[in-house]
Amino acid sequence: MPLDAHIALISTLTDKTLHYQELATEGIEWPTPPPDVLAPFKYHRCRCTGPTSGYQIALKYDGLICRIDVTAWGISYRKSTPTYQDMEIIQITNSSPYRLEIVFI
Repeated sequence: MPLDAHIALISTLTDKTLHYQELATEGIEWPTPPPDVLAPFKYHRCRCTGPTSGYQIALKYDGLICRIDVTAWGISYRKSTPTYQDMEIIQITNSSPYRLEIVFI
């Protein structure tokens, strides 16, 4: 049974529209892909699925990058924000299907 991750994306940047840039990942599928454009204060959901052995999700919106490691034992994440903007990653559930919220601030 594959591992699922449900991700909610929200941008609170009032003066900026964020553009998605696909990063190389292996072994994952996006039944509901991330939106190409993340407009301010619009709630978007995406869903990713991958093998039970684990996988990595890589999300990039402009200069904001988030990598999420998904395994049967849990998830871990790290972010890179080389701009003056930031993101908050909130884990909602501790078991599969994992639920996360990513807020761009």
